[in-house]
Amino acid sequence: PQPPIPPLASPPPSPPPPSPPPSSPPPSPQPSPSPPSPSPPSPPPPAGCVPAGLRLSFEKSDPAMDVNLLGGFPGGPTASCAGEVPSNTPYSTCPCGCACQCDNPEYNVTLHEMRLREVAQLFLGSDIPIAVLDLVITNTTQYVPWGSQQNGRIYGQTFSQISLAASQSVGLSFRFEHSATGAEVSIPFEYDMCFFDLDTGIASASGDGVVLEETIHACGIASYYHHGKKPADRFGQPARMADYICGSADVSVDDHMEIVPSSEGGEDCVTVRALAQGTGRDNPRSWADVLLLAGDGDGTWSVSGTCDDYNRCPDSGVSGFPRGPGMPGAIVDIVECGASEEGSLSATGVYPDGGASVERLVGQPFRYTLPKFICLSFPAGSSAFEITFSVGGNADAP
Repeated sequence: PQPPIPPLASPPPSPPPPSPPPSSPPPSPQPSPSPPSPSPPSPPPPAGCVPAGLRLSFEKSDPAMDVNLLGGFPGGPTASCAGEVPSNTPYSTCPCGCACQCDNPEYNVTLHEMRLREVAQLFLGSDIPIAVLDLVITNTTQYVPWGSQQNGRIYGQTFSQISLAASQSVGLSFRFEHSATGAEVSIPFEYDMCFFDLDTGIASASGDGVVLEETIHACGIASYYHHGKKPADRFGQPARMADYICGSADVSVDDHMEIVPSSEGGEDCVTVRALAQGTGRDNPRSWADVLLLAGDGDGTWSVSGTCDDYNRCPDSGVSGFPRGPGMPGAIVDIVECGASEEGSLSATGVYPDGGASVERLVGQPFRYTLPKFICLSFPAGSSAFEITFSVGGNADAP
């Protein structure tokens, strides 16, 4: 199995002054698909405030309205595996993915897009959005999925996803179109899109080193943020996400992602390369899985704890367990800790029992899931952006 693109998401609109953009399989030799994701529910604005900005949510509109044909391959759990295959597909026994369940997926020669209908709203100073938007994703280079039936979103779930096969790279264009007219819509405010679950596959017992390494490259960005790097201020005030992103004193992502800013053709760019191994059990399924409450935030959104909890040793004195295939597990990331580590960047904290996260994460270290995402901010006035998503090779993969 190969990992798909990590979840992406757009946090809710920030207020202007002066007042205030799928179920996970069991552990396998490779990480399981990850989503483009929505934004957390936006709380009511404070008195005297009016909403202004872009809000993206994959949880509310009906996925049955979507077009799920990225690269021409039918997506979703009911995707058909029958019909002609494209002649230029690199795999002879696994031509479009279908998770290698079939070798003749139905291929659409004319329509190559994933259209997530009515998932975005644009606010310009009123509680009522001035426009409801589709998010349209197209491939700008050849697209080879691992399993196209893993593409898209499921009603009520936070994240959407795109599957990509091993040893592949694809250019992806994301643009906003008016849901009623189909016209491309420029966003008059800076907006964010977040990509989650950036990790690698599990190295084989033969010691082949890093496999299925996920990489994202984007240009034309205004800035970026992640746990360990707070978002920039908006409208002269802290961005809404600032209350839920831990600073460098609490979280380090150095063991999880290599982040390299650059400049190309006068545009600011960033390349993010995954460093940490992951399994399907690590995949986030909700915003609570990836957000912690920082400082004196009001905690309007659901979170799994506070930034202080990220480095708090569990009562057992042991953080982590063997993960992945085999017994006891191919990934051994276990830290013995105690009171002496409190306050250091030990990353020993675990998801609490009774917290906002799903039960499957209880007792699992935050470090397995929470620090493996990056949010890219795009400048006001843009209607589209592009990224290049790559998945490294795996000698054990078909």
